[in-house]
Amino acid sequence: MAERLGLEEVVNALHAIRLDCLLEGALAAFDCDLTASYEERQAWRWIGAVARHRVELGMVDWGHTWCRMWSAIAKMMFTVSLSFVGEHR
Repeated sequence: MAERLGLEEVVNALHAIRLDCLLEGALAAFDCDLTASYEERQAWRWIGAVARHRVELGMVDWGHTWCRMWSAIAKMMFTVSLSFVGEHR
């Protein structure tokens, strides 16, 4: 429907803003110590997924670059948390 009305750019911009807000919220949870240690791995997976979806929108702006960075960081943090889980078994 958005394509028919010529609103595709507007819809993509709103979706990008939504994803930016989700990412900000997830990162703020770490800053506020709202993420328990047992939730950390899943939180990084969520951050990575949100950042990847934002990058896939293809909007080349500061948010795109910022999300590419957080996507890479989330992938590394998820990998690191997996290695710690393996050590504690």
